[in-house]
Amino acid sequence: IGEETFENAQEIFDKQPEKAKSQDSKALLRDVIRCGLCDCPMTHTYCGKGNKKYRYYSCSNHLRKKRCLSANKNVPAGEVEESVSNIVKKLLKDTAITALIVHKLDTAGIALDAAQNVLKHTSNIWEALHFQEKQKVLKLIVKSAVVDDKGIRVLLNQDGLSDLILELAS
Repeated sequence: IGEETFENAQEIFDKQPEKAKSQDSKALLRDVIRCGLCDCPMTHTYCGKGNKKYRYYSCSNHLRKKRCLSANKNVPAGEVEESVSNIVKKLLKDTAITALIVHKLDTAGIALDAAQNVLKHTSNIWEALHFQEKQKVLKLIVKSAVVDDKGIRVLLNQDGLSDLILELAS
């Protein structure tokens, strides 16, 4: 091929990772969301119609043309992100959740009521957090968000939850 064609192709390749990265950076549930039927990670993807882009999380097995019988092979990203955020906010206010991890907090010298206040505060300011902060909190405290025919189940990472409390309480 000619030198000009080669250089044009290199420019296109150089721009690709940035484009892919910018789309991935909008995926709040990246590395967290899973297909409930085949237990495969779901991939952030999008399609467009005109100037409008529609974001989705799609079962990776479905995208690879492997067999997945889930009715939720593709779920709207905004809806599932809002649902998971609402579940997380509710769990952060749940005093029983904090009580489950109190043993680790006791060794760090943090009282149960102080830990509960930290989590309630985090829940109350959730909407004001920047995207990256929300993503960091989710990756720290959510082991997985499983989407299946019955809805969404959020599995908490107890160690991550106690780490969050320790970080915010200090």
